[in-house]
Amino acid sequence: MSGQPSLVSFLPPVLPPLPPGVSPVNEQTEAPLYGGVWFRRPNRYFKARSHLLDECSFVAHYHHTTGNIVLHLLGWSVMEVALLWLVCSFFGSGSGSGVGFGVGRATIFGVPSVAVVVAVMYSGYHFTLDSMVGGLAIMRHVLMLQLLVKPLSAASNEYEHHRLYAVAAIGVAGLAQVVGHRIFEKKFPAFRAFEAAVTTPFYLWLSVLFWCGYKPALAKRIRELSDRWKEEERPRD
Repeated sequence: MSGQPSLVSFLPPVLPPLPPGVSPVNEQTEAPLYGGVWFRRPNRYFKARSHLLDECSFVAHYHHTTGNIVLHLLGWSVMEVALLWLVCSFFGSGSGSGVGFGVGRATIFGVPSVAVVVAVMYSGYHFTLDSMVGGLAIMRHVLMLQLLVKPLSAASNEYEHHRLYAVAAIGVAGLAQVVGHRIFEKKFPAFRAFEAAVTTPFYLWLSVLFWCGYKPALAKRIRELSDRWKEEERPRD
């Protein structure tokens, strides 16, 4: 029934033990340092149904080398362009060969409106987690939509052809991320769709901000907590 908390609200987080010497998370003392959003819980989509701090510590455990982070950033950026391009191919205004669902012909600044809505929703969620990461997402998507997706959509007179190009780009970008895990991290996380599509990109761009000196206490705390996930590593072949 609406208004009632989900069963997950009553389930405690299931977290591995902390490494020796690492202090437990104390929401009362740490929330003023990082922000309350890092301790909102429970979240059924986060690892162990815990809060954002633990989720990012899990992502950080599998994305801590510079080479892997850079490969993931490049790969995910290509994926974003290709996915938005696919959205345009189904709902776009470039030609009459796209699949029409009524809203497909509307545009915002020359970009198919559905692609804009998808980008706004994605960037907006990141903004609710961290305004700086969300701001980067907004700027990134504005540039992608105007400089890449818009001209690609306008040039797509035969959408079926261009969908194949977009799918191929997604495949190459995904392969680059696998290579990053194999070569730089030497470990693979268990795949979770929400982590791969939402929280991993969030943490990757947060890492860029960390490199620029953003919230050093938070960066240090995430690194400390990341070691607790060693026991969940998938063995290499």
